[in-house]
Amino acid sequence: MKVIIVEDEPTTARGIAKLLTIICPETEVLDICFNGKDGAESILEKRPDLVFTDIRMPVMGGLEMIKRIHENNCYPHFVILTVYAEFDYAKTAMYLGVKDYLLKPISMDALKEIISSCQKQMQKTNRLLQENYLKEAVFLYTPEYPDRNPFLSYSCTFMILFSGAVCNSIYNENILRTQIQPIDYTTLRTIEERYRISVFTLSGHHFNECIYAVISPSSDNVDLKAVSHDLFTLHSENDTMVNLVISDTCQDGKELFSIRQNAYLYALFHIRFGCSNIIFCQPDTNKSIDSSVDIKQLCSNLSEFIKKQKISDCIRSMITSWKRSDTTQFQLITDLRYFMNALKQTQPSNNQYFISNADEIVCSCQTYEELEKEINREIEQFLGYQDDFIVRDQHTIAKQVKEWLDENFTTQITYKIFQDLFDLNEKYISTLFKAEYNITPSKYVGELRLNMAKKLMQTNPDIRMKDVAELVGFTDAFYFSRVFKAHEGITPSQYIKNNTSK
Repeated sequence: MKVIIVEDEPTTARGIAKLLTIICPETEVLDICFNGKDGAESILEKRPDLVFTDIRMPVMGGLEMIKRIHENNCYPHFVILTVYAEFDYAKTAMYLGVKDYLLKPISMDALKEIISSCQKQMQKTNRLLQENYLKEAVFLYTPEYPDRNPFLSYSCTFMILFSGAVCNSIYNENILRTQIQPIDYTTLRTIEERYRISVFTLSGHHFNECIYAVISPSSDNVDLKAVSHDLFTLHSENDTMVNLVISDTCQDGKELFSIRQNAYLYALFHIRFGCSNIIFCQPDTNKSIDSSVDIKQLCSNLSEFIKKQKISDCIRSMITSWKRSDTTQFQLITDLRYFMNALKQTQPSNNQYFISNADEIVCSCQTYEELEKEINREIEQFLGYQDDFIVRDQHTIAKQVKEWLDENFTTQITYKIFQDLFDLNEKYISTLFKAEYNITPSKYVGELRLNMAKKLMQTNPDIRMKDVAELVGFTDAFYFSRVFKAHEGITPSQYIKNNTSK
């Protein structure tokens, strides 16, 4: 804790400074001032955490000094030193937000109680400031705090957890899925106490992602391997593929956005499909990936496979090659995209069937077995290997799903609802819907919600973002703002401003 003492009695001021070093050795007394004017200048320059100040002093009194400091957007924790216990002083001090008093002569026990209370309040306040700073710095921009940066003298490391594959399509596949559940509050507090750190849980850019921001004083040497192992173990209790990517560590909050971005990029290039691992980011210069030689060779004979209707053999060969090479997810997407483009070249130009993006297919699967089935289903539809009865039935199901979404898109939707309504799994429903309407169900819901949000903001420019988010089906206003900006290129508030200025 950084402290400034403003007291016109030198003996009292030095006495407080000495007691502070005994009670709390890590406390740093930045300055001792003997009047409110000097005190205000010193406080605004040095930005202490805690200020002890007398009420009656020459030049400028303590209460006037506090008011001036607040007018300059500086809010340290103030403790009033006084022998005057009159109600008028107390009332004015309470109006200025001062809650703590020390009556002269000062006792050791009373000072201990004040210090303990101040430390707890500082921790609570700083934690809230850090959480807000993280949300803005990580997802919106790099904040500037002219009065106070809550990460000064702190280190931050992101531990980004992906349950399943890394979904490359930001914000568009998360609406219908249940987001990954972060570690519960009690367990997280246990980890914090064990390693003497703070851990913040943030929503990621992908539906199956959770970000843990590990914060500690810069002077501490935190065992990040042990922390990551605990987090990884807590999320690895089922059969789902789990990868925990550990970012670089930044100091003073200056590189929060860039280290998070670099960790995402590293994850895309190094997470291996179908595997679970803890991955620490390392310097990486080679970010160029070409299609695999084996896949190119298979695709060179693709026309023969189609003629003989043995496309499944080709897909099986690709799966075998990927398994043998322990392929990264990014390489797999690159190879699958090459295969799909090669397949399109073999088809007549009037084939209008919509093939999913390669990353959408990969990200919907947990294992190579699932991936093989998904690719086969997609390609069979593209090549027309289905009888008319099946196709007609699929059209009916897709139409029913669309009608239900049109009526219920503002409610909280998960794929489990579709399983209950239509007795079909999520992947099959998504495939049918996409084949019929050239859009996934979740993207369709996203468009419905955003279109409704824009209408609400056009007709009600004074509406709160929290109300807009809830009315269109989002549970969090901050998350709604991120989704809106990702799709529209501007924030909701900017959208309202643009429309009201016309």
